[in-house]
Amino acid sequence: MKRASLLKLLQVSDNTFPSGSFAFSNGLETLCKDTNINSEYLLKDILFDQIVSRWFEFDRYFIEKAFKCHGAVLKLEELDNECHVQNTNDALAMASRRIGRSLITVHKKLETKSVGEFSKAISQRIINDEAGYEPVVKGMVGYGLNLSIEETETGALYGVVSSFLSAAVRMNLVGALQAQKLLADAVQNLSKLLEAPRPIIASTSALLGEIASSRHKNLEISLFSN
Repeated sequence: MKRASLLKLLQVSDNTFPSGSFAFSNGLETLCKDTNINSEYLLKDILFDQIVSRWFEFDRYFIEKAFKCHGAVLKLEELDNECHVQNTNDALAMASRRIGRSLITVHKKLETKSVGEFSKAISQRIINDEAGYEPVVKGMVGYGLNLSIEETETGALYGVVSSFLSAAVRMNLVGALQAQKLLADAVQNLSKLLEAPRPIIASTSALLGEIASSRHKNLEISLFSN
């Protein structure tokens, strides 16, 4: 990896990058209310069985397809609409749109290739709350930053895992050092999973996480938006 690419990847994957992902727990907050998550081992199971598995089955498909649009706005718009149709979980779809739109706002300021044109193309659908999905935007941005598809996927996956562990720390499920230990232990498995073939269709088997995200709106008090 060239140093310029590495620096770009570190920038967009950093926790301080204003993607808006800090506002979401992806169902962890609801699971915490329903279940006694009393060990980092159980937290690791939730991470891999619900969060990581959905990313590999659903998000990865759209990241690859968006990257391969090579900045063609019409193709990206069609793909974003496909993502909208297939995002059947309202809570997770809302989170994906909010994060995607935050990324669009930032990358328009950074003048990342194709982002401004894409934003104009989907402007009406954004008003209708039907567009700007995170994996589509991340695939487009990766191509626009001249990253490879492997770098783009790695950064996106790291962001999902890091965001989940950050939520766990803020919920006091683990300490900051425990979270870093979980991340360090997960790296080898994540790397192996990234070597697996990319999905040919978008799907998800992470039903527990989807149900928990949907039930989040019923919580009387919450720190997160899902």
